[in-house]
Amino acid sequence: MPQERLLRKLWGKVVTAVTRGQVTRVNSTPKMQLLNLGLHAGETADEVEHFEPYGFTSRPKAGSEAIVLKVGADGGHPVAIVVGDRRFRVTGLAEGEVAIHNDATPASTITLKANGDIVVDHQGDLLLGASATEKAVLGDALSTWLTTLLSVSTAMGPSGPAITGLVAAQLSGSVKVKTS
Repeated sequence: MPQERLLRKLWGKVVTAVTRGQVTRVNSTPKMQLLNLGLHAGETADEVEHFEPYGFTSRPKAGSEAIVLKVGADGGHPVAIVVGDRRFRVTGLAEGEVAIHNDATPASTITLKANGDIVVDHQGDLLLGASATEKAVLGDALSTWLTTLLSVSTAMGPSGPAITGLVAAQLSGSVKVKTS
């Protein structure tokens, strides 16, 4: 009987060590993002560390959901290990596909397709590089831009064509824009 009581007590600790929460506030300034969460039964937790996968970061919106572990002997150090938001989740991906997205209207999405394609679905300017000041040139505009660039570059070459063996049409064939 004492062993059974001990197991029930242990199981109770395990069950209460993992909980769900709802984000009420985010502080993304420190090295480890801090969340204020509403937990079950009116309980709250402030400045909960949000552990994110290496190389990825996001600032969740209020109302996002978190899985919280209560770390330590007394469970006094809660940490958020996953934060998701079903309101804005991308749906309909094929097996093995990955998407990075935001909740803008319309949303911007980068999808790594199962066939190896990378699809950028975005309605604004596409800036490539941290110091970019001009938007990227895509689709047929890329062909026109490269043809112009190559014409100017080859015309200015000191002893004949400055660039050889590069055909603009070959490059623009790999960059396509779907317009709706």
